[in-house]
Amino acid sequence: TSKSSCARGSSLPIVGERTTTGGALPPEASSCWLPSSGSFVGSGGGPALSCEATGEDDVSASRTTVVVPVYDLGAYLEEAVGSALAQTWPPEEIVVVDDGSTDRRTIAAVDALVGRPGVRVLRTANHGLASARNHGIAHARSEYVVPLDADDRLMPRFLERTVPVLDLEPRAGFVYTSVRAFGARDEDWPAQPFSVERLLAGNIAPATGLIRRATWEAVGGYDATLREGFEDWDLWIRLAEAGWSAVAVPEPLFCYRQRSGSMLAHCDAPEVRPRLVRALVERHRELYGEHLVSVVTGLNESLFRMDHAERAARSRLRAFEESRMGRLAGWVWRVRAALGAR
Repeated sequence: TSKSSCARGSSLPIVGERTTTGGALPPEASSCWLPSSGSFVGSGGGPALSCEATGEDDVSASRTTVVVPVYDLGAYLEEAVGSALAQTWPPEEIVVVDDGSTDRRTIAAVDALVGRPGVRVLRTANHGLASARNHGIAHARSEYVVPLDADDRLMPRFLERTVPVLDLEPRAGFVYTSVRAFGARDEDWPAQPFSVERLLAGNIAPATGLIRRATWEAVGGYDATLREGFEDWDLWIRLAEAGWSAVAVPEPLFCYRQRSGSMLAHCDAPEVRPRLVRALVERHRELYGEHLVSVVTGLNESLFRMDHAERAARSRLRAFEESRMGRLAGWVWRVRAALGAR
């Protein structure tokens, strides 16, 4: 439970980005992918879905519970809870689930949250990340829920940007956003428009998103037996099997902490990932079978594009090395290497 399951996964090429079909869309549909329109509208800098767009007068009524499971990550817990409290559209509540922590710092950090306005603390024996999320969501009072790992953060406008999207798109079971990774390495992971084929080929949605609580309940929540990882990917697939779509908001509104020892690092290990992917495919064999041709075609296209980009990069490097400037740079490097060896 020390880290959210494999949030990144492999990816397929983005198609249909920033296009419109079937005529102009209303202004309130900006900055999101709407499955009903088949369009990826706006960009990260586009106008937000506003209170006026959704008919809401009270922005504090986000009807959302943020669920924060924690296991021995007390060093980061205050950051996670603070990011939820700092939302421009405040959540209805924050539920912190202590999954049997044994670390003194974590126990103290959880104790410090008891009695804080807007925060509820639940304690359980250690049963794993999926079980802790389920426990928190089961106790949530809100229509929507956001699972947020204790070492991650939300950008201030996460709820402001995502809640109206679920309100506008009744066929969507969840909303996910682009990711801003930080910590060991800083980088942005752009959100890809949702399709079942992309979801089957790789986990395109991070573990943190806005979930319609009724859909979580309908499919039985996270599978608590998946303690090694992919419990979020498995949930997204089961929602797709049940006929739910999803919406991608192309803004980095979720901050994912990259650190050694995380579950993502474990899942991405060469000796682990193939085994976990194979098990996931076996669990959802029927859906994979239905979309086999599209998944394989998309993966082939993605691999071709990566191979083409790699060959182009090698060609540019070779041209530079053969140029006069490249030969000079090589000579400087060799001199420095020789001097360093002395």
